[in-house]
Amino acid sequence: MLAWKPCLICTSRHTVHLQEIYLQRQETTTAQYYCMKCRSFFHQSNYAENDEAHRNDAQWLADHPSVENEIIAEEVVTRLGARRVFEAGCGVGDLLLAVERLGAAAQGVDPNPEAVMVAHQKGARVEAGYFSTLADPVDAIFALDVIEHVPDPRQFFHQLRDSVVDKGMIIVRVPEVNEADWHHLEGADRARDHVHTDPFIDNSVHINHFSAYGLEMMGESLGARYGGRIVGGCHLFRRL
Repeated sequence: MLAWKPCLICTSRHTVHLQEIYLQRQETTTAQYYCMKCRSFFHQSNYAENDEAHRNDAQWLADHPSVENEIIAEEVVTRLGARRVFEAGCGVGDLLLAVERLGAAAQGVDPNPEAVMVAHQKGARVEAGYFSTLADPVDAIFALDVIEHVPDPRQFFHQLRDSVVDKGMIIVRVPEVNEADWHHLEGADRARDHVHTDPFIDNSVHINHFSAYGLEMMGESLGARYGGRIVGGCHLFRRL
């Protein structure tokens, strides 16, 4: 055991400094930790996207609309009954628009001003900025492919939980890292070609690598009941 620090996901002290991993965008390395309790990985990056990165990200989102948005919206609005929805990290607003087409109210926030501009052009109700607890709780809140970027994932999830009504829905999706993915650790300490299935390829911006168990454990420790997987690779929690 080289060193330890409390797990950012479950707060356990049973963590190990696993290795030094390569941060592709900064061309440097940082310490990667593994939690033996929740079986998740975490590290620090301190990377901040510049204007060019914002433009590239917004363009990619605009060029790659996902049919999953329609499926997820149908599940949450039609089957589960949400009437007021919010999305933290909503990108160009495609999911919000899918929700509105089903008759529910939808708003969102995103820190990328370029993505927000595209969202406005599409007609989505989106504000530029970082998510914080909503003053007016909603029926359902989304954070899809967001929490892996957040320096304090527990605080972020707690804000999500406090932003929904009693028994309201928190819908989260992360690029999970489970045992079948561990072989990618062997190359995480050096520069390498991009492989879509490699969860450690973009460590500059993905700093929390949740196992499915770790995500469930974190949510349940913060006042939410885990409701299992739903469509689109999403995990459903309900506020207690």
